[in-house]
Amino acid sequence: MTYKELFDLKKEEANKLNKEESAVLILLLYTSKMDGAKLYANMDLEVTEEVLKSFNEAINLYFYKNVPVQHITGIQEFYGYEFDVDNTVLIPRPETEELVENIILTYDEFMDNKVDVVDIGCGSGCIGITLKLEEPRMNVTLTDISHEAVLKAMANAKKLGADVSFLEGDMLNPLKGRKFDILVSNPPYIPTNEEIQDLVKDNEPWVALFGGEDGLKFYRIILSEAKEYLKGRNIIAFEHGFDKNKEIKELALKYFPNSEVRQIKDIFGKDRMTIIINKVIDDNELIAFPTDTVYGLGAKVLDDLGQERIMELKNRDCSKRFAVLCANLEQIEELAIVSDDAKKIINKFLPGGLTLILEAKNKSVHNYAIDNTVAVRIPKHPIALKLLLENGPLATTSVNLSGEKPMNNYDEILKKFDGKIDYIYSDPTNIKYSNTPSTIIDMTNGLKVIREGEITLDDILKVIK
Repeated sequence: MTYKELFDLKKEEANKLNKEESAVLILLLYTSKMDGAKLYANMDLEVTEEVLKSFNEAINLYFYKNVPVQHITGIQEFYGYEFDVDNTVLIPRPETEELVENIILTYDEFMDNKVDVVDIGCGSGCIGITLKLEEPRMNVTLTDISHEAVLKAMANAKKLGADVSFLEGDMLNPLKGRKFDILVSNPPYIPTNEEIQDLVKDNEPWVALFGGEDGLKFYRIILSEAKEYLKGRNIIAFEHGFDKNKEIKELALKYFPNSEVRQIKDIFGKDRMTIIINKVIDDNELIAFPTDTVYGLGAKVLDDLGQERIMELKNRDCSKRFAVLCANLEQIEELAIVSDDAKKIINKFLPGGLTLILEAKNKSVHNYAIDNTVAVRIPKHPIALKLLLENGPLATTSVNLSGEKPMNNYDEILKKFDGKIDYIYSDPTNIKYSNTPSTIIDMTNGLKVIREGEITLDDILKVIK
C-alpha cells in the first residue's frame, strides 16, 4: 500500500466516524517522521511495515479509543512553537493564539516598554511562554493550581528557551506582595452543567474546563481581587465563552469603572476576548516621561507620598518646589487662582516654554505647593499631554540626579532607575528636546520675572497690555 492509498483509505474512514481528516494527516506525518513537503513528495512510495504498524495503532487510538491526536503525538503547535501536552493540561486552542496576538498589539500601543506580566492558570504555559518569546521586554510569571500543570509548563519553558518564572497556587493567592503591568488569563469557563464533547471530557483535566454554574466563577475572583496585584496603569486580558461578552464587560466596569474595555471577535466572528485597559497611575507611584526639555519624574499632584518618594529618590531639598504639569487651563484652574491676565498669558503661550507661579486654591499643605503658591506649566510634548489628560495634573521635576548630566535616553534612565520608578515611558516621537529652559513668571503679586528663557518679558507684556 502506498502512502496515498493509506491516506485516502483512512480519510474515508474518518468521514464515516465523524472524525477530523486533518488528524489523519497529522498522525501520518508523526508516524512516518516526515514533514509535509517530504510526505507529499513520497505519496506514491510503499509504506513500510514499521510505519504501517505505528500509524494503525495511532489512528485506532484516535478513531476508537477517543484519544486526542495531541495526546498521541505529545505535542501541539501554538503560535509557531511546539508545546508538549498530555492529559494534565488543556490542549492549546487556535483562539488562544489570537488572544496572545491581541495582547501584544495592545502592549505595543499602550506600553511598549519593559513590563511585568502574570499568566493566571497557565496550563501548558502556551500564553505566558509565547509572550516572553515574542516580546523579551516582558518579565513573565506563570501560575497554576495544578502541580502537574506547573511541571509541564516548566518543561515547555526549558524546551523553548523561555526565561520565565513559576508560582504554584490557587488563582491570585501566590502573588501576594507583587504588582504587575499585565494580567492575562484563560481560566476555566464552561458552565458546570453544559454538555461537552466526549473527546474533551474524557481526556482533558476538568479543573481546566469548568467555571461554575454560569462559567464566570473565575472571572469574578480575578476581577474582584486584581487591583491588589496590579500597577495603576495596567492591562487585563481574558479569553472567555463566546456568549459571555456582555457579562464580562459588566464585571470589568464594576471593578474598574474608569477602564477602557475592548471586546474582540475571533476569526470565526465569535466574541471570544476582552481586554481591559486602565490608564491612570496609582497613588504612591512614580513615572518618568518625556517633556519638552528633559525627561520628567512625576507623581499625582495630591499624592504627598508619591512626591516624598521623588524627594527620597533624588535626595531633594524639601523646600524646593515641584512644577505642576497640566493638560489645559481647566486643570490649572482646579489648583490655582487664575486672574484675567494669567488667562491671557496661558491662552497665548501654553502649551510651551512658560511656567507661571500662581496662588494655590488649596491652602492645605501639600508638597507641590510652596507658601500657598503653585508653579504650573502645560508641556508641548504629545506623550506628556496624553498622560496629563488621562491622569490629571502631575507634580514633576527632572529625572536627573543633582550634579549629574541630563538624561533624555530611555535605555539610560531604565538602567539607572529600574525597580525604583514604577513606569518609564519610551519616546518613539523623535522630537528633539529644547535646550532652552522655560521662562518663569511669578504672578502672585503683580508680575515678576524669575527666569527669562524661551519667552521674553516683552512678549508677555504685549499680551496683557
